[in-house]
Amino acid sequence: MIRYELLRMLRNRKWKYLIPAALLAYIYISGVSSFTVTEGSIYQDQQIQAAACLVSFLFLSIVYQIAWEEEPSLSWQVLLAFPLTCRKSYLCKLCTLLLFQLPAAAIGIGVYAVIQKTIASPFLTFLLCIHVIVMEDLAYFCMDFRRDMGHPFEPPYPPTVARYTDNYILMLSSSKIFSYAGQRMALACISDKLFDRQFPALAERYKDAGVFGPTLIASILYMITSGCTASTQYAYAEMLRLSTEGKINFVEDTREYARRAERMKKIFTDNGFHIVYDYDATQVVGDGFFFTIGYGNMTGGELLRELLYYGVSSISLSTTGSEQEGVRACTSRMRDELYPVMEERMRAFHEDH
Repeated sequence: MIRYELLRMLRNRKWKYLIPAALLAYIYISGVSSFTVTEGSIYQDQQIQAAACLVSFLFLSIVYQIAWEEEPSLSWQVLLAFPLTCRKSYLCKLCTLLLFQLPAAAIGIGVYAVIQKTIASPFLTFLLCIHVIVMEDLAYFCMDFRRDMGHPFEPPYPPTVARYTDNYILMLSSSKIFSYAGQRMALACISDKLFDRQFPALAERYKDAGVFGPTLIASILYMITSGCTASTQYAYAEMLRLSTEGKINFVEDTREYARRAERMKKIFTDNGFHIVYDYDATQVVGDGFFFTIGYGNMTGGELLRELLYYGVSSISLSTTGSEQEGVRACTSRMRDELYPVMEERMRAFHEDH
C-alpha cells in the first residue's frame, strides 16, 4: 500500500514541480550567490541549516500531496496520511497540516545535528555544491602532440575547465611552452567574474575589501613570490603575443620533446622495461616532456637506485603521489650523441638484471 501510494504521488504532475521548488528554497536559504566557506563561520552553519530545511520541505511536500488530492478508499491508512473525514473541512485540513509541521521540524533538526557532527567542513562544502574555484595547471599547454594544436583560434582546441565554469584560475608557465625555464616566469589567468567577486572571508582574513582579484595579487602573490625582472616579463608577453598572432609556433618547437621521448622509450622497452602509464583513458598516452617506466617487480625506489649505477637519474613515482611502482624519466637533457650511450647502458642493465 505504501509503495502504491508513493508511486501514485510521484506520477502526479503537481509533484514533479515540488522538486525544483524545494531546490529553489534550498538555494534561497543557503545564500549561494554570496557564499564563502570559513570553517566554523556563520556561512557554513547557514549551509547546514539549508540542507536540513530541504529535507523538511520534501517531507511536508509529501504530506500536502496526500492531504490535497482525492484518494482511493482506505488510502488514509498509509504512512503520513490522516482520515478522509478530516479533509472535508478546510479548517480541519489546515489544522491537521499545521500539526505535521512538528515532525517536519524534528526531522530538519535531526538532519542538522547529524550533518554538523559527522561531516567535515571541506567535504560539506563540496557535498552541497557550494562555490568551488578550479585551479588548472596548463604548464604543458597544447603539448598533446597526438593532435596539431599549433594554430591559434582554430580547432582542435586544448581541453580546459574554462569551457564549463567562470570560477577558474588557469596557470601558464614559460618553462615548458617556450623552453624559457631559467627565468621562472608564469602567469595566472582569472575569469572576470571571479576576479571581481567579493568574499567576506577574504575581507575578514586580509582586512581589505575581500575582492578576489586584488586580494590574490596584493595580499597573497605579492607576499609569497619574489617577482620577476621587467625584461623577462616583456619577453614572455611578446612571445605570447606572437603565438596568438600565429607568427611563432611554439607547439612545433616543443615537438622535439615528443621525438626524444619516442626514441628513449624504445631503448627502454627493447631492454626489458615497460611503460607504467601507457594509456590516457582509451588512447595510447602521448609522447612529451616526461614518461614513466618500470622494470619487472622492482619498486620505484629500487629501480631508481639500480639505474644510478648505470648513470641514469630519475625520480620515484611514489614522490609524485602515484601508487604505481616505477620511475619518471625526463627528455629535456637528451642530446643526439647520448642515445648510443643510453642504449649501451640499458642493454647492460638488462643483462645484469
